[in-house]
Amino acid sequence: RFVLDSIGEITKGGRVNAMLNVGSGEGDIDPSLSAFAHELSSCDINEGDVAHARAANAHVGNITYSVENAEALRFGSDRFDLVTCLEVIEHVSDSQKVIHEIARVLKPGGSAIITCPSATFPATYDPINRVLAPLGKHVSMGAYGYGHSWLVKEEDVEGWFAHADLSIVKK
Repeated sequence: RFVLDSIGEITKGGRVNAMLNVGSGEGDIDPSLSAFAHELSSCDINEGDVAHARAANAHVGNITYSVENAEALRFGSDRFDLVTCLEVIEHVSDSQKVIHEIARVLKPGGSAIITCPSATFPATYDPINRVLAPLGKHVSMGAYGYGHSWLVKEEDVEGWFAHADLSIVKK
């Protein structure tokens, strides 16, 4: 809901010309994103996920899928009005490269919505890993589920954004 509400605020209930969804997975959210754009380009590094998304969303006319490495996007610079990258940067080898690529393909004055799991997750969400965190340990559940082997620290994200010349508008 946060993502769709934020896009609604950015677009003021209208549509942008070109939107990019980096790390689309199987395209579950793409139909909802496509309602905010005349053209949605959606990409993922996993060919199987892209094939699934393409088939599942074939009925949506304004989505184009491609296999892309988020650390080296093949899209031209200054191409997109809005970029989403949802729960991706914690899965790549160089999160800062991904942020730089998002900044590069984003038009001047454009917006990006980037989400990631926080190292300061609420204790009620995952009390076991909250207790293990100070020991430098974790179990693969809760905040460390879905293949997360590390969580993002807010100060790191702020540094990555500053280095890419992006401003954080909303946390």
